[in-house]
Amino acid sequence: QAEADCRQREAAWQGEIPPEEVVSQQYQEAKARLDGLNRGRGEKSQQKKSSAQAVKRLEALEEEFSGLQKQYCQAARLYKLLSGSNPRRVPMDKYVLSIMLEEILACANRFLTRFSRDRYTLWRSQERAAHNAYGGLDLVVLDGMTGHERSVDTLSGGEQFLASLSLALGLSETVQNQSGCVELEALFIDEGFGSLDQETLDTAMKALAMLHQGGRTIGIISHVSELRNRIPCRIEVSRLPDGSAKAEVVSE
Repeated sequence: QAEADCRQREAAWQGEIPPEEVVSQQYQEAKARLDGLNRGRGEKSQQKKSSAQAVKRLEALEEEFSGLQKQYCQAARLYKLLSGSNPRRVPMDKYVLSIMLEEILACANRFLTRFSRDRYTLWRSQERAAHNAYGGLDLVVLDGMTGHERSVDTLSGGEQFLASLSLALGLSETVQNQSGCVELEALFIDEGFGSLDQETLDTAMKALAMLHQGGRTIGIISHVSELRNRIPCRIEVSRLPDGSAKAEVVSE
């Protein structure tokens, strides 16, 4: 049977049988290609594993990013509101200062109404800021003579001086009220009296005299000769011929 099979196979064979060296070389080349493919398969398998790990990290990062993006949107919206991008166009810091300004104005108006003979009262503007400007600390004056509000810029020079003096006095009182152990015992006023008419000057001097009687030291720096007769104790500074200056304490 074996011989019959061998004869059958020999009969079925077409062509010459290649030499053993050629078959061996073909085998080695095929084996080398197979080894290369196996190495490539290993590399691809490692790349696939690395890619799967990268996908997992990417999914975790995307989830973290989504949470951070939500927090950022909330923080950005809060920042815009606090920085002034709100219906009133008032930043947070100015809003806090506006509350303190209300207290200062309450004290300042006690002096201003006295200085202006009950005509003027300072208010904090409640109008929304125009265009892209921020508001919150703008002041307007209520004119008791007309009953209407108007800008503080419309006050005369003397009236602006009285308003500034009232604000300074209101600020000092507010600081003392909020700082229990702090006392502002001295107040120095530099110029401004020259812009006052006689009646307004009398009113301002009477108000300052009341502050002095309350225990405060009031210092006035001015070139107005009218004040010499009103201030019994003063320091007079005069220029000498050589260009130097002389200070002399005068007490009457």
